[in-house]
Amino acid sequence: MNQKNTHISICIPAFERTEFLKRLLDSIVIQTFRNFEVIISDDSSSNLNEVLVKNYPSIDIKYIKNESALGSPKNWNNAVSNASHEWIKIMHDDDYFDNKSSLDIFAKSIQRNLHCNFFFSSHYKLHETKQLKTKINISWFYMIWLKYSRLILFHKNLIGHPSCTLYKKDEDIQFDNKFKWVVDIEFYYRYLNKNKIFKFISEPVIVVSDNESQITKQVFRKRDIEIPENLQMLNNIGESKLNNLILFDYFWRLFRNLGIKKYAEISGYQIPIPWKLEKMIEFQSKFSSSILNFGIVSKLTMFIYYFYTCIHKNNAKN
Repeated sequence: MNQKNTHISICIPAFERTEFLKRLLDSIVIQTFRNFEVIISDDSSSNLNEVLVKNYPSIDIKYIKNESALGSPKNWNNAVSNASHEWIKIMHDDDYFDNKSSLDIFAKSIQRNLHCNFFFSSHYKLHETKQLKTKINISWFYMIWLKYSRLILFHKNLIGHPSCTLYKKDEDIQFDNKFKWVVDIEFYYRYLNKNKIFKFISEPVIVVSDNESQITKQVFRKRDIEIPENLQMLNNIGESKLNNLILFDYFWRLFRNLGIKKYAEISGYQIPIPWKLEKMIEFQSKFSSSILNFGIVSKLTMFIYYFYTCIHKNNAKN
């Protein structure tokens, strides 16, 4: 396969932030790899993005103005569903390509790894206020772990922001519209379980913005968002996965960080709750927050309780 046979759809869900979108489009127009189209699905109430797009006649842009805001992640899926090419490059409107060879590096990775359907790259994190740019590294140890167990994503989101990914379009796997907080790792988990082979690009070719207008900033530590989303996600992947220490620890940290002390605090979402989670909350309530928030003590306590539930599984069910 050569570059002429590789075609990429750059899918941009946009919302209001015209100055960020301009930065992204400026980074696209200079790309040395040219076999791409750009799809912009715009949730904005103004026409500023539409006006901006007209300043880029050299780019093949399909601009979609949504009659009403779709929200996240429906807007992401809308951009992807309008893509013409088989390779999807999600780019959120506040992120951008680091250099003119960024897209070419992705394309060459496709050509060198014809058996792969999913690629993700290292990236830079840009703190917008401080204008501080930091390289985010991923160790080879975690890469090996991800190869053998997708559940490692619940310990650490190794793949990172969707803007760091490139994947082959799969009509059966979209971002789940029910989610905002766990939407990325839930998608990665499903996609990689179906399309098992992935490739990590160690060179940082994407710049991911860290700014206050991001949805993740708005939903962080919000019980009414994080709790039902995580319960629904667990329900989707199967409660038997709680037998895995990684996922067990994930929910341990979730309840600890949100200060959940009573079962009643998570029981009102009309989502099945496994007995292990009910007993986990009961066990955590025996300790003060100061103890549970002390890293080493919390981890040791979690380990002890995890092995206790494994040994006394039948008794715990009763």
